[in-house]
Amino acid sequence: MTQSKFDHVACLGLAMGLAGVLWLFPATKAVMAQPAPYEEVAPARLKPGDPLPAPTNRVVLTVHGASRRGADGGPLQFDIATLEKLGLIRFTSKNKWYDDPVTYEGVLGSALLDYVGVPAQATAMRMRALNDYSIRVPISDLRRWPVMLALKLNGKYMSVRGKGPIWVVYPNHLVAELGEPTHQGKWIWQLIEIKFE
Repeated sequence: MTQSKFDHVACLGLAMGLAGVLWLFPATKAVMAQPAPYEEVAPARLKPGDPLPAPTNRVVLTVHGASRRGADGGPLQFDIATLEKLGLIRFTSKNKWYDDPVTYEGVLGSALLDYVGVPAQATAMRMRALNDYSIRVPISDLRRWPVMLALKLNGKYMSVRGKGPIWVVYPNHLVAELGEPTHQGKWIWQLIEIKFE
């Protein structure tokens, strides 16, 4: 092979190699640019099938109609410490109620569903707040997105006045539309009760 043919083949091979790198690079960059859905703060210490500990502090959440029943056959009752045993996650996002992005920490909604057990016929949950505000939330929301039952805001437990002790938070840092008016009604704060429907 003459030197000119060799140079031509070498250049062609180099060009094809660079084209392959350039073709792969945007895809890799796009994947890397996606924000992490959440940070795991603490692993679950209470898993599906484990008995529900009796509350030792104030009950903050009561769950009705789940597959699992309380010790007396009634609804399931959780204090903060028991909820935290389901595992804790954290993410930061903006919302319409605060000027700056805030960091939420709490329980992954799907982890609560897995622990309490979703009845076969249930498609939604009726969530009720301390002030009796209630909204129907599709179970699929908690399966599709990392919806959080937030217990802390910027590292501090939330008071009732500060939207606590539980605030249902949608991950609008992943899907911007989850912070839009069509979903804002589901960002229920002062959550105290869930009923499967």
